[in-house]
Amino acid sequence: MSGWQPSLPEEHATVLIAHKRWEEVVALGKEATDTLIDALFDTDREIQDGAVVALERIGDAGTVRSIKAVLRRRSDLPIKGVYAAMKAVSLISEKERGEAGSEGEATHFSPFTPPP
Repeated sequence: MSGWQPSLPEEHATVLIAHKRWEEVVALGKEATDTLIDALFDTDREIQDGAVVALERIGDAGTVRSIKAVLRRRSDLPIKGVYAAMKAVSLISEKERGEAGSEGEATHFSPFTPPP
């Protein structure tokens, strides 16, 4: 094995996000949540958008609370990052309401692959 290898889940998530390997980030599940929240405030729009979609897929009410806590704690956030964070909160909340109301009856297509 040559070179540096990530040893912590956060490091692994950071490497995957930097390479825009979103399906692998989602596969990490909750271990990637904090790193994805940080990615919402990245200056690269593609990273922000990927983080929003990944958080929609793996996020829950706890993720929404974490995003809101970051928004309350920090006053120096870039406006585009705030917008991405609010979009993630909205999508996760909508997903949570849908799951609670339909008990899994709704079909959810992956944003990473086209619907059949």
